[in-house]
Amino acid sequence: MSSVSMAPSLLGNSEASIIRALMSYQSYDIMVKGKGTSSPPEQAGLVPEPGVGKRGASGHIAYLLRQANAAVRLELEHVFSEFDVTLPQFSVLTMIAAYPPLSGADVARLTLLTPQTVNVITRNLIKRGLLTQRPDEVHGRILRLEMTKKGKEVLEACKVQADSVETRLLSNLTGDGEKAVRAWLVSIAKLSYHAERDDAAHAMKERA
Repeated sequence: MSSVSMAPSLLGNSEASIIRALMSYQSYDIMVKGKGTSSPPEQAGLVPEPGVGKRGASGHIAYLLRQANAAVRLELEHVFSEFDVTLPQFSVLTMIAAYPPLSGADVARLTLLTPQTVNVITRNLIKRGLLTQRPDEVHGRILRLEMTKKGKEVLEACKVQADSVETRLLSNLTGDGEKAVRAWLVSIAKLSYHAERDDAAHAMKERA
């Protein structure tokens, strides 16, 4: 059974309130960004707003997660633009700061980005003086990435903005609700993680 198909069974009453909070956040986000604009007459009424129909509580959990993620991503990209940082770059900086020194492959796994994308991102961040790169002490062909002083300053500035977005995102949740949403999201990620490890182990057995 896939992680997506198993996700609905994880939902209880408290988790349902979490989904509503995520949808409320996206509705707010779209309302603010959409002021002063209107849909073409021929399209009016054809596309439901967040919270309506399949974009609401009756929609698939996987879609609702993607919908909420898209809204949060847009907001974060907007606040990070002040520092000329993209969301993928923020993710890379965050993980390198948290678990130094990392190889490019490590960064790719932690940020859920492809190695090729991470390679482009780290090259750009090195050019900007936000990261340094050095050979591994044991395996010289492996290059280790670490933060520079400038990189730490930029990351901290971005974190202030990210915290403000998270505060607004969680404003409809109680303390217990926030704990529930964090635990629920982690549990879904674990389903996928363990499924991938099982598939990899099965593939290795077949090749043996």
